[in-house]
Order: sequence, then C-alpha cells, then structure tokens
Amino acid sequence: MLNNFKLKYFKSFFCFLYLICFQLLNGKEQYIPTNDIKIGNINSDYNFLVGGHLYGDPRQTSSPASTLLLNIQNFNQLNPLFFISLGDNYRSANDVNIKQFINSFVEKLNFPFLTIAGNHDVTDRKKFNEYFGKSYYDFSVGSEHFIILDSEFESLENQRKQIKYFDELIIKISQNNIISNVFILTHKLLWADLLNKYDIVFQNSNNTSLYDNQVEFGENILKSLDIIKNLKNIFWLSGDVGIWRSFPLFYEKDIKEDITFVATGLGDTKNDMILSIAVQNGEITMEALALNGLKRLKVEKYNSMFWKKLFAKKSNPQNIISTFKIYIQKFKLKETILYIMLTFFIIFLFFITISIKRCND
Repeated sequence: MLNNFKLKYFKSFFCFLYLICFQLLNGKEQYIPTNDIKIGNINSDYNFLVGGHLYGDPRQTSSPASTLLLNIQNFNQLNPLFFISLGDNYRSANDVNIKQFINSFVEKLNFPFLTIAGNHDVTDRKKFNEYFGKSYYDFSVGSEHFIILDSEFESLENQRKQIKYFDELIIKISQNNIISNVFILTHKLLWADLLNKYDIVFQNSNNTSLYDNQVEFGENILKSLDIIKNLKNIFWLSGDVGIWRSFPLFYEKDIKEDITFVATGLGDTKNDMILSIAVQNGEITMEALALNGLKRLKVEKYNSMFWKKLFAKKSNPQNIISTFKIYIQKFKLKETILYIMLTFFIIFLFFITISIKRCND
C-alpha cells in the first residue's frame, strides 16, 4: 500500500514538473483571456473607466503611454467595476508587446480589464484572440447594456456576420424593460466618417486611411439603432483619437440622431485624459479624468465647436486624401464619375480647338 502511495506521489510530481517545463519551453504563461471574464450584473450604483489608444505616442518606442502607467494607483483608488479599452493597446500584435502591456498595466489593476479590437491589436488576430478572447461581444450590468463591436474586419462577410448578431441583439434590447442605457463601443469613429457634421473630428482623428471598407458596416449600425432611439439612451464611444496631431476627447449629445457620440484616446501628451462614467439610479454621469494631475473635467466642453476652434489654424497633411474623400461622398458615385468625365471632355475640346486654330493660322 505504501509503495502504491509513493508511485502515485511520484506520478503527480512528474506530471506537475512536465507542465512547468512545457510552459517554460513554449515561453507562455497560462492566461485567461480578459474579454472572457464575466462582469457581475449588480443592482447597486457603480462606476467604470474608459480609455482609448493606450499605447500612446506612435513616435515613441515604449508603450503603454507613460501617462497611463503613472496613474494605475489612482485608478485602483477609484474602485471602478471595470476598465474598458477602446483599442490600440500596443503597436503590433506579438507575444513581447502583448505581454509587456499585460504585465505593466492589466495585471496591476484591482478590477477586470476588457478591450475592443483596434487596428494595431489585430495585426495578428490569432494573438489577439489568444490573449483577449472574442473581438465582439456584449454584457449587461444593471440598467446598462454594453455592446463591443469589431471595426477592424476587412471582409464584408465578417462584417455582415457581426451586423446580423448586432441586429438580433438590438431587437432583444428593445424588448427588455430593465435596460435604460445602451453603450456601443468601437475603435474606429465610424459615426464621424458617416455624418458630415463631424468632419472636423474625423479629419483630425489618428488615422483616416483605414475607413473606406467600413462604410457599409457603420451605416448598418446607425440604421439598426433607429429601433431603440425612442426607447433607450444611446452612447457610442470610439477610441481612434489622441495623438499629438489630434486631441484626447470629443463629446456631443446629438439631438437629431438621438445618440451621444464620444471619442477618447491617449497620445502621451499633456492633455491626456480618460473617461470616468458613473451610474446612479440608471442615470449616466460622464467626466474626463486629466491624467496630468487627475483633475475631473466636464466633457460637454469638448464638442464640435471646441474642435473647430482648436483645428481652425492647423493643417493635417495625413488627411488630404480623407478630405477629398469627404467631398466625393457628398455626391453620388455615378454623378461624381460623370463630372470627372465631363471635365476631361471639356479639357479635350479645349486642346482640340487650340490645335485647329493653330493649323488654320
């Protein structure tokens, strides 16, 4: 009997040793994907934090943003229910960058971390899924429903699968009397690209060159939201802003669309800020936390008028193409092509006329 006990002991010991060696040889730790962590559905008041473009300044080699890391203790003292990132947590998706982000930020938080897929996060989708889990999902907390969408799918097939999921979810939400507030979260500012009134925000976001194949996806989101506009308060938050040539916060309650549009992101600048959102008796209060001094700022200040004044005298070379695209979008594609063809025809006639005149002379 004693020999059997020793045999079982040694077997267990060697199995444990094998697992450790296996992990070391593969260079990977056992890790629970952050987006798979369940957020408890509570009935009491709560608060949560939202940040975007957490890697900071693309001109720097180090990440995440120093302004973010220096405030970890302050975030923990706020005791939020969770922190949700609006994407771009690191420059490129590899084990070194992802582990650096997780070790320096995520694991030092005393509360759950959730994330949205940004374009930098899914340079390797397999890696993103391995460390963070699914790229679009939803959950409820009290009177709020959170819908995390992936604005980085290039193929229309994947976009349409996601829209189907979104459409079905919106119908369920419309029939749920407990839900008062709906948060839509995407990395890209799809709404700013589609609605001309937000051209100033779109043109001065971090990167406008990757939006062309997201038009149908964004249009479908806006169309689906019509179902719940008169029933729920809608907040659409995005994270593709904040670097030195942009600004870390935009906020506007759009009366016509009946949606509150928000964008926030870091650039490792003196203006860096994240959002602190409190829920009390189903009412939403949103404030900006300035990371340099952790002052609480009113978000309403950072509206379209603020952005227009801020960028009135600033040129943004990276957005010349996007500016042209915006003018093109104001016309139907067929009409635009006809105008271009007509212009070339007039130029052609002009040169023919000049040539004939010279021949006659």
